[in-house]
Amino acid sequence: MNKIFSSIRVKIQLSFLSIILFSTLSGILSYKILRTVIEHEELKSKVDEMVSYFAEARKQEKDFILYDRKELAFLENGSCESIKKHAQAIENIQQLIQQCNALEEQDELNNNMLALATALARYQQTFADLVNAYKIRGFKDHGMEGQMRDVIHQLQECQSKEEQWFALMLRRHEKDFFIRHDPSYIETLHKRAQAFIVFVETSGLPHMTPAYRAKTTAAIRNYVRYFDRIAAVEKQIGLSKKDGFIGTLTHHAEATEPLLAQLQQAINQKNQRLAGNSVLLMLISTCLMFACGLGFSYLLARKISGPIIQLSRVVEQASVGDETTLSTLASMKREDEVGTLINSIGSMFRDINLKVDEINEKNTLLQATALQEKERNWITEGVSLFEGILAKQASDLALLCEEFLRSLVKYISANQAALFLREEDRYGNITMKMISCYACNKKRYVDQAIELGEGLVGAVWQEKESYYMTDIPANYSKIRSGLGQAKPTAVFIVPAVQEEEVEAIVEIGAFREFSEKEKELIQQVCKGLANAIARVRLQEQTNLLLERANALTEELKQHEEEMRQQLEELTATQEKLERRG
Repeated sequence: MNKIFSSIRVKIQLSFLSIILFSTLSGILSYKILRTVIEHEELKSKVDEMVSYFAEARKQEKDFILYDRKELAFLENGSCESIKKHAQAIENIQQLIQQCNALEEQDELNNNMLALATALARYQQTFADLVNAYKIRGFKDHGMEGQMRDVIHQLQECQSKEEQWFALMLRRHEKDFFIRHDPSYIETLHKRAQAFIVFVETSGLPHMTPAYRAKTTAAIRNYVRYFDRIAAVEKQIGLSKKDGFIGTLTHHAEATEPLLAQLQQAINQKNQRLAGNSVLLMLISTCLMFACGLGFSYLLARKISGPIIQLSRVVEQASVGDETTLSTLASMKREDEVGTLINSIGSMFRDINLKVDEINEKNTLLQATALQEKERNWITEGVSLFEGILAKQASDLALLCEEFLRSLVKYISANQAALFLREEDRYGNITMKMISCYACNKKRYVDQAIELGEGLVGAVWQEKESYYMTDIPANYSKIRSGLGQAKPTAVFIVPAVQEEEVEAIVEIGAFREFSEKEKELIQQVCKGLANAIARVRLQEQTNLLLERANALTEELKQHEEEMRQQLEELTATQEKLERRG
């Protein structure tokens, strides 16, 4: 039994089992509190949605009163966009109230929800009454106002200017009342209508027949009757924001908004209490778990942490190349799992040392192979590039040499270069004449000819072998070189040989030493240059011989023509002599 409990695994399992049990209890309590908080947050969210929907309903209410009640769709069908949106907002609030009642079971909040539902129903009914009143009243050509407009139009068609003036004043009082909602304009309109009737009944105008008087006074009284009915509806709707349906609607809205605010406040207070309880529980749980963790860590430190820390230090020393790692591990003997770990790590380090040596050898070999392959690819690409350049300029020798030298300087990043081309004058003297020269990526124009054996270029010409030099004299470029005035670090002179004949010599210098792959590339492309020069010269000779053959053929044709003419003359002379004889 003692051996079982001395095992590190058993100690750790017991410690974690205790922590897990305690954490489970804390988690269950936290879950319950968290679930309650989530429910109240959901309730708060729904109340916030109610506030938003009620604000939307108030907005649609104002839009209807100010604008949509005058729209044709409402006047004809009794419905418009603002009424639909208002009804939808109220319906959404009612649905949210039902959902909140299903979530919350406390009497206090249920009472608030009931009061809110009652106030909302009153507000909804008042808005419906207001909509119905506006539908009855109408606007312009619809409803009561439309009927009244038909009557006043009849009065405006009276024959005398005095009657038209009275009709115009009636319309003015009507508009003043509709715009200002001042009851005094009702009395003013009544007085003006009575004066109009008196004028019609007492006027001595020629067209004032008894029938005309009766018709006109009836129209005036009918107009006043319609106006009074509309005025009564306007009073029912509300001549000010505090009267009629509008005042009642505002009162119900103002009664509903505090209920929503009270709900928000009550839910917020409860959420704060729940949040405080949750924080307190979490603090207590954290402190208890921290205390348990300290106790377990103190009990297990001497058996687990100490040896593991020592083992970690040994591993860190091994990572920086400490050669005493294996001997140190051998001295750390234990009978528990840490001892087994120490033995495994020792075996692992021994295997790692063997594998590292093998990997280093393989890496060295792979790096060398990769470098060689890279150099071969670089040389192959360069040779292919210059083959294309030489093939492209296969007809112009000077342009071929210039393009070749410029591309060579650019490809190997040299600083100076010169190309000497073998030339033979009319006396048979053969020299190497500089045909192209580059320095610092710019073409230079230098007229220089070198004889066989003269200077380094002449020596390379004579020996037909490349020459590489790094010990450059201070005055080298001024004496024999075609590289201008700058002193290079290394100079490589390569002959372009074709069938034991030096066709050209390339002299190239740089402010660094050339690598072996660069020297090999230069030598290979110079072979291609020699072949290209030979082909161009052969083509030039062939063209020259062809021109000479064409000239000789033309000359023979001329001689043949002259001989034919002479033969004809001799034949003619002979015939004359025969005729005379």
